[in-house]
Amino acid sequence: MSNLVLQNKQTNKYFMCSAIAEAKCHFENLNTRRFWEFALEKIRSIEKFENLKDTQNFYIKDADFLNNHPMIKSKKIGTEELMTKIVTDIKNNNFYQAFQRDPNSLADMPNIAIVSIIMRQKSKGRTFIRFNNDFISFVSKIKSYTTVNKKSLLECKSNEIYDLFKLLKKWEKAFPKEQEHWNKEDKRGIFEITIKAIRHHFNIQNGSLTSNIALTRSLKRKCQQINEYKDIQVGLKIIKINNKTVGYRFEIESMQQITTTSKPMQQAITTPKPMQQATITQRMMKFKIKGKAVMVLRDQYSQNEIEAGLFVLEKYDPKQITSSNLSFLIGIIQNQTGKKYISPRVKNNVNHDG
Repeated sequence: MSNLVLQNKQTNKYFMCSAIAEAKCHFENLNTRRFWEFALEKIRSIEKFENLKDTQNFYIKDADFLNNHPMIKSKKIGTEELMTKIVTDIKNNNFYQAFQRDPNSLADMPNIAIVSIIMRQKSKGRTFIRFNNDFISFVSKIKSYTTVNKKSLLECKSNEIYDLFKLLKKWEKAFPKEQEHWNKEDKRGIFEITIKAIRHHFNIQNGSLTSNIALTRSLKRKCQQINEYKDIQVGLKIIKINNKTVGYRFEIESMQQITTTSKPMQQAITTPKPMQQATITQRMMKFKIKGKAVMVLRDQYSQNEIEAGLFVLEKYDPKQITSSNLSFLIGIIQNQTGKKYISPRVKNNVNHDG
């Protein structure tokens, strides 16, 4: 990785903000990472930040923070208890190695405390922060750095869709709880969202996203950013929801080793064994089953049902398969589950007739 060299006037703001952004993954508490994220945006907006001093104070109002993060359920345990947990987490994990020196340098790089003071001001409904002078001095004087390699998203135990879709304001409204295919534990699932809901809940700050084409391109870029982490793969497709409303379909697939807890439905069915670093999508692509066919299968059958079918299909000699691989897989799944496959064409006709 090449060294990053900045002018003096840029150094403070760039590296302080970068350090806070990197520090987000250092905390196990998801709400703490969201707090850092919010604090980062606030600090970026302060003009005086170019000449930051250790006597400069920052105040994060509870109302501002909680209103911008609707997934934080402060009503369940109370705002003060929630914020106290966040502050305690930051105090206990304040030391973070945000940067490494030039790799050619032999100097040791100690951990540095990011903040010197962080405390609750309950009566004023806010959190008080003051950055550590050693940390400010460090990022102000050293001109040449290489950033520490990012931890993977899954290592951060983060809700990666929330963290990377920065423009999304209202998570629960945009991705309703009724989405039965979403599995938070395994970080995989399918979301279907209308364009109207996306536009209503996204923080679109410039006119370039006014057209649906521009919005789609922006979403695809976000998906590419997620996919580059190689923890999960997110596919995006424009669809018609309920055969009339235009929307987006997000398909999220974990890149972790697949495991299954499904029980055989018949004695002849063997529970599939975990595949090393192979997703369902990747396994289907080996049989040239991809794109819309994958979407249709996942519409009608569960994760475990498809895994069980693939497990059987992978044992067959290709010479024994007389039909297309997709048709053969559907036949296997139908025999295993007793669920009849309905082609999209037939399904659409039934819906139109209804």
